[in-house]
Amino acid sequence: MKESTTGCINQEIEPRVESWLRIWRLIMAEVTTAEKQTRVRCSDEQFLEAVFSSKTYAEIASKTGQKIASTMARYARTKAALSKKGIDLPSMERAKPTKTVDNVEAMAETVRRLKAAHSNG
Repeated sequence: MKESTTGCINQEIEPRVESWLRIWRLIMAEVTTAEKQTRVRCSDEQFLEAVFSSKTYAEIASKTGQKIASTMARYARTKAALSKKGIDLPSMERAKPTKTVDNVEAMAETVRRLKAAHSNG
């Protein structure tokens, strides 16, 4: 009878495959931990103090260390919960972007230029 060579091949390949799997698992574990975000927690008291001493969501976020989107969501949840108890929170404003260019004047100049070009042409 002829001996099968598949047993020898499997004995040589299995340790390599296992070591590659171990390496792959280590790499994936590092990637997963690197992509995890750190969660910033602040107490309700600290959050409410920031709400009453701020006018915009950005100010609250800077005082609590949270992101603006998280701050807006928490403000909405807190306001809804407290309104059931008859307590109103101060209204917040979104920070207005500062304009560095006067867009209206630039648009007016473009319209004048286009009118002149189309009336001559």
